[in-house]
Amino acid sequence: MIAKLAKTYILLLLILGTLSLALTIFLHIRALFGIGFPINHLFITDFAIAIPLVGLAKERNVWANEIRALPIWVKPLTIGLLFYSIAIALAIIWTPSAISPAENPVVISAFFGAFLSIGVCIPIAILTPGYSDSANLKKRAGISIICVTVATLCIAAAHLTKNFHPN
Repeated sequence: MIAKLAKTYILLLLILGTLSLALTIFLHIRALFGIGFPINHLFITDFAIAIPLVGLAKERNVWANEIRALPIWVKPLTIGLLFYSIAIALAIIWTPSAISPAENPVVISAFFGAFLSIGVCIPIAILTPGYSDSANLKKRAGISIICVTVATLCIAAAHLTKNFHPN
């Protein structure tokens, strides 16, 4: 029963991560055409989804563990998005501009695209038949839920601190 709940939780994270990745890619394409978006909303949304995804990783070494277990068609997509993100960041950094690369929607969305593509790989690998047994599934889901709890408490504390000490 608990293993089924853990599998359902991991599948839910996969769906949320995939939707967030699709939204990030959509915003990135818009940013390439010069249409901006509120970066802080993307930052909060993507990290809120990425934290529990990364919490699923085995020994926090995604490259050594989960990337190896991916289906053959997922590896080039993930590695391609990572290299694309690096290329975009370097191109923006080396191009003179009045906007800081850290505030540039193209760089931010490319970074989060790569970050989320790696995060989405983790549940794909875990849900690949033969990669993980039910005990391991429960352990990883438990760690991920702890990550969600800690992140939620940090966000709540930051929000409460901001409300008690207005600028």
